[in-house]
Amino acid sequence: MRVTLVVLIFLVCCSACTSVKKIGIDEYKITVQGNPFDNIEDLKAKVKEEAIKVCTSKKFEFIPNFFGEDFAFKQESAYTPSGSSMAKSSAVATIKCI
Repeated sequence: MRVTLVVLIFLVCCSACTSVKKIGIDEYKITVQGNPFDNIEDLKAKVKEEAIKVCTSKKFEFIPNFFGEDFAFKQESAYTPSGSSMAKSSAVATIKCI
């Protein structure tokens, strides 16, 4: 029983979440949350995959953020029921479908 619970928690923590918000005409803000094992390049690839899904023409361009970057990254700690900490990373990008 305990092993099943640990495996279930591990699978939930390793799954990635994605949100897409329309912010203008053909403009979208994509937020991708990675699992604890994703690095920056993995997060960038997930954002690009989601951008291809959103833009049916498969052509898009990144809109630079306030700092002139295509991506913004955030890392925060998530706690398991046992009290241990796991790092959770996310990437945010704004795209325009062409």
